[in-house]
Amino acid sequence: MAKAFLTLPKDLERYLFIDVEASGLHAYSYPIEIGWCGLDLASESFLIKPHRSWGEEGWSYTSERVHGLSRDILMHEGIDVTTAAQRLNAITSRRTVISDSPEYDYAWIRALYSAANVKCAFAIADAAQLERGCALESGLLPEEVDALQESVKQVFPHPHRAAADARRAAALFLCLALPDELDAVIAAA
Repeated sequence: MAKAFLTLPKDLERYLFIDVEASGLHAYSYPIEIGWCGLDLASESFLIKPHRSWGEEGWSYTSERVHGLSRDILMHEGIDVTTAAQRLNAITSRRTVISDSPEYDYAWIRALYSAANVKCAFAIADAAQLERGCALESGLLPEEVDALQESVKQVFPHPHRAAADARRAAALFLCLALPDELDAVIAAA
C-alpha cells in the first residue's frame, strides 16, 4: 500500500485523510468535491453533480472564486450523489477517516448521504487531535511541531481543491507521526 519512499508502521496504513470542497460556508451549502489521501501521499478526488434539492441559495460565488469550480462544471463532470456516497463508502471501508476540518466536512458528508438516501459507513476523526497525540508520542516540543509543519506547508500547496488539500493534511500528520522522515515526506511533494 505505501510507496517505496517511506515504510509505514502497520497501524498507520489504515489512515485515510479526507477533504470536502463545498458550494459555500453557509447553512444551505453542499458538497461539490471529495478528495482523499493515504499516508502513501497518493491522492484522488471526484466532483459531485448538485442534487436537485440543492438550490441556487446554496451556491456562493465567493467560494466559486476560491475553489474555481462552477455549477456548470459540476453538472457536466460530477457524479450523482448516490454514486458518490456508494463510492465513498467503498473507499473508506476498513479505514480510519481523518479530516483537518471534521465539523464542516462531516456536515457536508451528511448532506451528501441524506440526498443519496444511503447510509454513511464511516466516522471522521479530528486531525488536530491525532497530530497532538503524535507530537507527544514523538517527544516533540511545540516549537519543533511548528517547524516541522511549516516545512511541510512550504512544499504542499493548499489550493482549496479536495485531493491536494487531503494530501497536504496527510503530509502534515506524517511529519509528526514520523518526524525523522521529514526529508522523505518533503521529497514526495
